[in-house]
Amino acid sequence: MKMKADKAGFKKDLSLIEVYQKVQQKEKEAEKFYMDKSKEANDPGQKALLVEMAGEEGRHFIILENIIEFSKGPSAYLESEILNTLERE
Repeated sequence: MKMKADKAGFKKDLSLIEVYQKVQQKEKEAEKFYMDKSKEANDPGQKALLVEMAGEEGRHFIILENIIEFSKGPSAYLESEILNTLERE
């Protein structure tokens, strides 16, 4: 499936995986932004909130990574997840 360009700056004819990768890049940028702002914060409550927001962006990045891997090949993804689970036991 190909996506067309939109006002957010995505190029024409991006694959779905490429769109996920672009969004993943934005999540990483947002994580860095919140961490940088947390270092500037003087209020402990603000600092904690900004660190939490950065962590949330990091979790979004990981979710997207899993979606990308699954999109590349669902059966290969499931096989690797089963092996990872067995290795942890």
